[in-house]
Amino acid sequence: MASYLQDLVEVTGRRGNVIAVIHNGVDPQEYFCSVCESERDGVGMIYGNHPVKGPETTFQVIDRLLHLRPGVPIRVFSTDRRPRRIPASMYCRNPTLQRAREIYSRSLVWIIPSVSEGFALPILEAMACGCVVVATDCGGPRDIIKNGVNGFLVPVGDVAGIVSRVQLLLNDVELRSSIRIQAKETVRWFSWSRCVTRLENSLESSVHAFA
Repeated sequence: MASYLQDLVEVTGRRGNVIAVIHNGVDPQEYFCSVCESERDGVGMIYGNHPVKGPETTFQVIDRLLHLRPGVPIRVFSTDRRPRRIPASMYCRNPTLQRAREIYSRSLVWIIPSVSEGFALPILEAMACGCVVVATDCGGPRDIIKNGVNGFLVPVGDVAGIVSRVQLLLNDVELRSSIRIQAKETVRWFSWSRCVTRLENSLESSVHAFA
């Protein structure tokens, strides 16, 4: 879960029911760079047809990038059927873990265009595979991304903002490299083993508190 969900609980006046905020974790044995660095050449994202996943933002970002950077591959995967506004050549439905890892690994930049996210685990999956992430500030991402340090946050629905950050990252190799270094440290902090340890410690503390 993300910190902003705790804030929502507090608004209801039920703060006493929140033991701790335990974030989702990413397994580095499942998500890692699986291709040669020279094969990393494009931009990627996950498509979701539910309104909270920002499908209209996704369409507009793809349209602008195709116009501005026609030579840069765009790769999209999803569990949903391909919408007509996304070309079949860039779409992969229901990828295996291996295929999803490859799509992440071949992307220089990964985009999260959502309107709302409880946590946005794909941010960590993408970081673990070596992508630089540009995400909307839609709740969960702000627990992971420090804007301009280990990724970029832009306002929800800000298509121009997303595209400008993507353009910046595609053009600036040194910036991409420095952000990737910080993102790797972020992945270590959110590793599955560390998150499990934090959960165990929180539960143990709670047991002792009520003993």
